[in-house]
Amino acid sequence: MRFPKIIRYRRIEATIYGRKPNYPFYRIAYYVAGKRRVRHFKTYQEAKDEAEAKIREIADGSQAAALNADQSRDAVAAFQRLETLRQTSGRQFSLLAAVSGFAEAVDKLRGKALAEAVEGYLRTEIAIQRKDIKEAVEEFIEGRKHKSEAQDGKRSQMSPLYASHVASWLREFARTFTGTAVSELGKEHLDAYTKSHSALGAKSRNDRRNTVKMFLKWATRKDYLPVNHRLFEADGMAREIVEAADTDFYRPKELQTLLDHAAADLVPVIALGGLAGSAPGPRGNGRRAVRTNATFANGKSPSHPGR
Repeated sequence: MRFPKIIRYRRIEATIYGRKPNYPFYRIAYYVAGKRRVRHFKTYQEAKDEAEAKIREIADGSQAAALNADQSRDAVAAFQRLETLRQTSGRQFSLLAAVSGFAEAVDKLRGKALAEAVEGYLRTEIAIQRKDIKEAVEEFIEGRKHKSEAQDGKRSQMSPLYASHVASWLREFARTFTGTAVSELGKEHLDAYTKSHSALGAKSRNDRRNTVKMFLKWATRKDYLPVNHRLFEADGMAREIVEAADTDFYRPKELQTLLDHAAADLVPVIALGGLAGSAPGPRGNGRRAVRTNATFANGKSPSHPGR
């Protein structure tokens, strides 16, 4: 038999090369997708059978002929692995989808091993419980209820009024995101919540921010949020600067009026407060004590209020 021998099918052909003294194998060569493929066989019949099979595959449009031996083995093994996954998990993926997902993950990880990233995710996410915000808020409020209740005649740990405000604000927060789990909260949610209170003053918004932060810290301890949630980095959670009110003071006539109309047991307190520079005023938090170099309306020094 003379070599090389050409095997044809339609317009596709493969070439069989004979053995040589320094290379005792038959070779077949063919082109697929513009690339030359070469395979080796011990017998001529094996080479001929493979050549005929390959040119028929190529003529029929099969892309399998473009794979070399190692790639073919890898492809078969990959299909078997996907089938095992389908049987154990019930989830079915095509080989293309599996490879595409892997490539996308590797690209995002930028050199970090995929298995390492998965382990890190499981350490932070696997224990997170899905809890509706409304349910979590009620649990939070109930857990702090005892702090606003006086026990055995002692003062409560927390002001009942403050506890009422916190409960009201958090229930409002929960209503804003009805049907949302705590673990589903994102920075955009917190930004939207703060924006919805744009009509309020900076101090009122800060009060609500602090309340939400307190709730989110509690939710993290309860495993309703991952420890690396980063929600506090939201623009809406940034504390605003509150402008201080102008500081004022009682005029001598005003302090004299207070002393004239105060109950006897309050007179020393008002007088000392006036002299110490810390007496609060009825006109707001900005009112302070009378200046020490002033005199009362009756002409006496503040150090002698005349009572």
